[in-house]
Amino acid sequence: MKPEILLKQLNHNLLELLGESLVGIYLHGSYAMNSYHPITSDIDLLVVVRETLNKQTKRAIIDKLIELSYFGPKKGFEVSVITASVAKALKHPLYFELHFSYFHLERYLSDKNYLCENGYDPDLIAHVMVTKARGIRLYGEAIQKIFGAVKPHDFIDAILYDLNDLKLDSEANMTYYVLNLLRFYYYLKDGGIYSKVEGGSKALEAYDPSYGRIIKACLSSYDPKLKSEDLISHDDLVAFINLLITQINSKLLAISPELKPLRKLN
Repeated sequence: MKPEILLKQLNHNLLELLGESLVGIYLHGSYAMNSYHPITSDIDLLVVVRETLNKQTKRAIIDKLIELSYFGPKKGFEVSVITASVAKALKHPLYFELHFSYFHLERYLSDKNYLCENGYDPDLIAHVMVTKARGIRLYGEAIQKIFGAVKPHDFIDAILYDLNDLKLDSEANMTYYVLNLLRFYYYLKDGGIYSKVEGGSKALEAYDPSYGRIIKACLSSYDPKLKSEDLISHDDLVAFINLLITQINSKLLAISPELKPLRKLN
């Protein structure tokens, strides 16, 4: 099913379930930034509600997301539900009402009583930042009206948490890591919010051609339409990652010595 049809159906379902409690539905991530691919991307959403939801309503939302996931991209949906007061205050780490993602899908399917709910998400503030910069309002109040100001330090802290938390146990994860490093580097350099594809494409123009072939291979791994026939060795990939980490850590130190540096690979 086409993403736009899925999103229209989800809008309808959430409005039906939440009624006047629904403040807004906001699309962010790759689909909002025109770099979506059905094999490697998920559909990222923030849902804002007026007040705390009961467990019955939360489970009904989860069941609808499970149902729609069968018709969506391979990696499904990633949806976080927060209250309007949290969206306005933006105290990092953000408190969420409910969370759904491919990571939790198996547990949601096997345990009808399970809910990923009522917790603090250390990287959710980054999703809000992307939503404010590049997001799309699908329903409800305007993005800039609903969400407060994101402190740059909080955004950087969230990205660092996400990068340090990623398990680099496969070449696919390592290429994903490269693209995330590149878009983070360009944020630190010029303040722009970039997709993985945009960060990689921008780097192609800036880095030495010997690194360009690595970047092309990473872009091709993320989106097969961006073809590359270059075979990249593990050692070359690690060397490029460590170069990026050195460049990023240098910029982090210039911003604040309190920011935790990224760990280099062995």
